[in-house]
Amino acid sequence: MKTEYMDYEAVLRVAKGFGQVSQTLDTVAKVLQTAINILNATAFIGLVGGAAIKLYLERILPEVKKGAKMCSDLMSKLQNSAKEWKEAEEQTKQKFGEGLR
Repeated sequence: MKTEYMDYEAVLRVAKGFGQVSQTLDTVAKVLQTAINILNATAFIGLVGGAAIKLYLERILPEVKKGAKMCSDLMSKLQNSAKEWKEAEEQTKQKFGEGLR
């Protein structure tokens, strides 16, 4: 009979990593939005190159935001998985004893 095991600390470390990536991407998104706003203002005073860069950044921004959300969701799912697995393991131990691990 195969025993299933989860290394909670490893799963939580991976979750933390996804959380950090999510925060970094959120920061990148804010910087991109600021750059877009600046380029939008410069386009009004005749800097056409700025308008082209603005359009490029506007295409990137939604993907950065999507990546940040995806990493945040993965962090939450990993944290919940580790929590629920640990709770189930503890309940099982209470019912059947320590011999399951």
